[in-house]
Amino acid sequence: MVKAAIRESGMTQNRFCLLTGISTSALASIMSGRNKISSEMAVRIEEVLDLTAEGILVTQMNEQLRDAREARKGVERPEEVPESRHRCNRMDKVYRRCLSAHNHPGECRFA
Repeated sequence: MVKAAIRESGMTQNRFCLLTGISTSALASIMSGRNKISSEMAVRIEEVLDLTAEGILVTQMNEQLRDAREARKGVERPEEVPESRHRCNRMDKVYRRCLSAHNHPGECRFA
C-alpha cells in the first residue's frame, strides 16, 4: 500500500524517507514485510502521502488477520476440553458464572 502510494506520488523512496524521518532501512523492512507500521509512523506517512493513518493501520491489521487465518487452516480444534485440563477458575467476574465451554455439574459452584 505504502510502496504503491510512493510510486504514484512520483517521489523517490529517498525523498519520502527524508520527508517522513523514516530511515531507508526501516522503510525497506516495512516494504518487505519484516516490520509493521507503528501508529506514529502512520501519522508521518499521512502527512506526506495521500493516505490516512487509519487507512494504513486498518489495511495492515486486515493483512495480519488474513495471514493468521491462512496459518490456522487445517489445524484441528478439539471438540471439548478434556476434564483433566479443566480448571474451574475460569469465571466471569461480573456475572459470577463459569465460562467453561462444556458441562461439568457438581464440579463448579457457579454452573
